[in-house]
Amino acid sequence: MRSGVIKGDISDNMLIFLLKPVSFEVTAQLDELYEAKFYDPDLLMQEGKQSLLLEQLLAFKKERMQTMLDGLNPGDQFGYTSYNLFM
Repeated sequence: MRSGVIKGDISDNMLIFLLKPVSFEVTAQLDELYEAKFYDPDLLMQEGKQSLLLEQLLAFKKERMQTMLDGLNPGDQFGYTSYNLFM
């Protein structure tokens, strides 16, 4: 879970679930997405456009479950005045 406050005014929350695919066949919901596919995590990191949340999820270790990571800055461009990750 990610919880942040943007410019002291807007609450920004996101939940991400770890799932196992039953198939690698992907159907894009054309009303919402132009493209949907599975990416190798290492390739996502090589692009250089990954978010702080993605970096933390890929570095995730089970022994860190249910911890709060604070003092992180996902980037000044987002304008967060508060930002926490809960793993």
